[in-house]
Amino acid sequence: MFPIKALDYAIRAHSGQYRKNTGNHYIVHPISVASHLMSHGIKDVYILEAALLHDVVEDTPVRIEDIEETFGLRVRDLVAELTKKIYLGTREARVAKCTADFAQTSEIAQIIKFADILDNLRDLSKLDPEVSTMYLKEKRRFFSSAKESVQLSPIGLSLARVLKVSLT
Repeated sequence: MFPIKALDYAIRAHSGQYRKNTGNHYIVHPISVASHLMSHGIKDVYILEAALLHDVVEDTPVRIEDIEETFGLRVRDLVAELTKKIYLGTREARVAKCTADFAQTSEIAQIIKFADILDNLRDLSKLDPEVSTMYLKEKRRFFSSAKESVQLSPIGLSLARVLKVSLT
């Protein structure tokens, strides 16, 4: 069952936002992330709610406390794990810090992030080739930092195929 309450919340929060590389309404992205999870066998409503809400705190005025109040601690904790932290320094230094942080997140947050990356990769052809190459390299580092159980999960195996990562 698709979590209608979280879908409605995300639609309202992302109202008027568009993806910069495609021009699509932003809400298409979190719906696609949740759909990737469902197509890989994820049915847990809390996970699907977090997938739909994963960008709300970093991209809208919604606060993490609002997520907790509306959806509870479990969803709040997942959304908090998935919300990008702001780091200073070179891109390389920021990516290294984000990758290290990602390695410390829960298996569930990593699975949601893998679905997020899978959806973002769909739009890779719309990016400048140099940016695409950099993005793929960064996401391979993310993949390598994930817990082995997540790498070997159905969504992890799908991402490994897309990223052309060897699991041997």
